[in-house]
Amino acid sequence: MNCKQAQQDLQLYIDGRLHQRRFSLVESHLDTCLDCRHSLALYEIMRAALQNPALEREPSNLTALIMARIAMAEQRKVMQSAHPFAWRWGDAVLAALLGTASTALFLLINPSVRTSAFLTIGHNFPMLATLTQAEGPGSIPWIAWLIWITVGVGLTLWLAGPEMRAAWRHSLTQRLQTRPGLRQLW
Repeated sequence: MNCKQAQQDLQLYIDGRLHQRRFSLVESHLDTCLDCRHSLALYEIMRAALQNPALEREPSNLTALIMARIAMAEQRKVMQSAHPFAWRWGDAVLAALLGTASTALFLLINPSVRTSAFLTIGHNFPMLATLTQAEGPGSIPWIAWLIWITVGVGLTLWLAGPEMRAAWRHSLTQRLQTRPGLRQLW
């Protein structure tokens, strides 16, 4: 008899339900195999433990305790995964760079648009050409930058998904409620 066959018969051997011929084969194998004797000892320990189980009464509020633990674990999971949206200067710079890069790419792809657009604007709208070269917050480059930043932020929020937008709205609402001057506007 090999170890695999003996392992299959050990439980029946302990229970006394093994046929006499197999019983003697298992005993002769146990005399020579240390691993199978170790397995037999473990089976006997388990059998003894199962014959005298110590019954403990469950607490009356066991279901409530389990549900409370599940709720706390779910809340911790949500708190760890939720990253509140916070406006940072890096986001504004990234949005501006995204807008600038997309405009530059458009102009580089079709250079005739670049030259014809500036010539057309300069010829037909001389005041507009002056505004594009003017400095200050009322000029067209400033307005274009604001539009590109807005498009970049909008694209960022759209790509972030509904969970991030909800977190951003919640964060914005909390910030507005904590500032006394802004609370009147809200």
